[in-house]
Amino acid sequence: MLEEQNTAKTSDLSDSIAKLKFLSIDINNEVASQNKLIGQMDGQMDTASSMLDDTIGKLGTMLESPDAKHMLYLIIFVVTAFVLLYTYFFKMPSDEEEGVARER
Repeated sequence: MLEEQNTAKTSDLSDSIAKLKFLSIDINNEVASQNKLIGQMDGQMDTASSMLDDTIGKLGTMLESPDAKHMLYLIIFVVTAFVLLYTYFFKMPSDEEEGVARER
């Protein structure tokens, strides 16, 4: 009787170990996959960073040119236009909100 209980518990323990083994293999595969994705993202971020550095360098060179004042005015105009358009389209209350406000 003790021998049967011991064999049953050993069998249960063996099953649990097998499940843990497969689970650890799955975790290892997932970690390897995620590390690969992180490596790819790192490369893409390096590329984007170098492109941004190049753009900022070109902008600095352009602002140092004799006609920099005109370019500065153009940049200020474009940024202001985007801010105004954003404010107009995304911050203006809708007709329904105005109607609710008028009823009060």
